[in-house]
Amino acid sequence: MVKSEIYFNRIIFIDTLLSFNGIILSLTEFQLKLINLIEQFSKELISEGQSEELSDELCHIICSYFDEHITLRLNANNISWKRNLLAHHFYGYNADVASLGDRLEILLERSEGKIFDYTCRLIPFILRSLGANEKITLLLSYYKQETAINKGPETEEKKSEKSTVVVSEKKKSHWNDPFIWQTGLAFSLLVILWTFCIKYLDGLY
Repeated sequence: MVKSEIYFNRIIFIDTLLSFNGIILSLTEFQLKLINLIEQFSKELISEGQSEELSDELCHIICSYFDEHITLRLNANNISWKRNLLAHHFYGYNADVASLGDRLEILLERSEGKIFDYTCRLIPFILRSLGANEKITLLLSYYKQETAINKGPETEEKKSEKSTVVVSEKKKSHWNDPFIWQTGLAFSLLVILWTFCIKYLDGLY
């Protein structure tokens, strides 16, 4: 696993905890942790050969998204995130930026490889946390279809190979059924993820 993947996963862990109404004990310390995490993520992307400009734009989108998500969560308790905005820290107070949907669209059109992949993976979290957004929903639908098309149709030879595998698998125990062990694995990973997230957020303080 490349290092940028590790930092991206940590960003998603924190975002997931926010969605579960994780408690932020200190806004300043929480902001500092996010700043360090985003800086490390950006450095790793560039060190892995990704475009510096596109890496910066992805990080800008992450900052804007986190600012909106955190603001939404804190407003429920009449707490302001305004003094701790990540976008202001990294890009100043006078930055004139388009909507999140427009910026995602431009980045998806211009990027490829890891940056494209991270951007696509970020979209479902944005929709889940910030609510329905027609443009972002359309982007998610479009790029899902495009990814499926790019995989191309299966050849008859591949279909035949799969049929042979299916026939062979029927002779095996039900415990060898991919659905069963994949479901068990997914459940175990969710438990591990939840435990890690709790300990990780505790470590912020």
